[in-house]
Amino acid sequence: MTKPKVLFVGDLDETLEEYLRFKEHFECIHYKLTTREELIDKFHSEFNDIVAIYGAWLGFHLLGGMKGELIDHLPDTLRVIAICSVGHEQYDHEKLAARGIQLYNTPSLGAEDVGDTVLWHILESFRFFKRFETRAHSTGHVIEARRQLQTKGYDHLQGKLGVETDQWLKNAFPFGEYAGGQLARSPFNKTCGIIGLGRIGQCIAKRVQALGMRVVYTQRNENKDSSYTYEPELEELCKQSDVLVISCPGNDSTRNLVSRDKIDLLPPGCKVINVGRGFVIDESYAIERLQQGKIAWIGLDVYTHEPAIDPRLLNRCDVSLTPHMASSTKENFDATARYALANIWSVVVDAVEGRSKVV
Repeated sequence: MTKPKVLFVGDLDETLEEYLRFKEHFECIHYKLTTREELIDKFHSEFNDIVAIYGAWLGFHLLGGMKGELIDHLPDTLRVIAICSVGHEQYDHEKLAARGIQLYNTPSLGAEDVGDTVLWHILESFRFFKRFETRAHSTGHVIEARRQLQTKGYDHLQGKLGVETDQWLKNAFPFGEYAGGQLARSPFNKTCGIIGLGRIGQCIAKRVQALGMRVVYTQRNENKDSSYTYEPELEELCKQSDVLVISCPGNDSTRNLVSRDKIDLLPPGCKVINVGRGFVIDESYAIERLQQGKIAWIGLDVYTHEPAIDPRLLNRCDVSLTPHMASSTKENFDATARYALANIWSVVVDAVEGRSKVV
């Protein structure tokens, strides 16, 4: 009996037990994207009878997404597209639905990993561990590493460490509370405002609460099962936040959500962390406020103009950058693969609806 064909776009661990079971029932075709023209041609030749498409995290991004003429040329046999990513903006929902093709995404299975990433950004913003680590490596001496950072005169405009010293600083024993013109501080008893208390937001809240921080969150509706403080108005959340964390989804309703007027409500010295989507905040204006010393720190895993990073953020001592890899762990890659495989199995083999259906 001929096995139904599934097209795999992107990688997965082919030693996964779930994939080996999957191969017993499906013919798995692994394909590396090249051009739209080649893929369209294959939809009319060797891929003309596929029943499902598995899309790894990158999906069809290299071809501009599953939109327009690509959908027009999908074979009539195609029933389901299951993707490993949370985001599904690169898929034309309406056109897929019109063709009778079900689209499934994968929820935030890597929420714990994103929580870890946010925790790193926050701790770095308070304690400046990288600065001290760099000096420890360069000096090979505990006291000298701390002494080199016992200075004043931090340059907010350039984001450069201060070099000024006075007689007291020269004579005082360097314990490490000075960090190149800034003072290391504790996150304990500070307020962390979180925009979006979904899976990721809850993982972030759990971690910062363990630091002794007060957690306040905002979103469209209150989470009645949460013990964290709900603030329905974003403006009020901004006013309270010593740290503002953006962890909401990126869509039309959240575009420029943290606008200039919201940024201006942040208390002096606030730290801003974004792991949602770059366009949720007016990134350019936030950088201006950082240069003016109104915002104390910016920590980003997502960017307005990805894959490019605004050059004003580079090589500053008050910025922490991770290259959109907050959830990138081996465990999460495998978990999302299992989830997408299960959705294809549900639709094609069990003839039932899968989980996390988009359209």
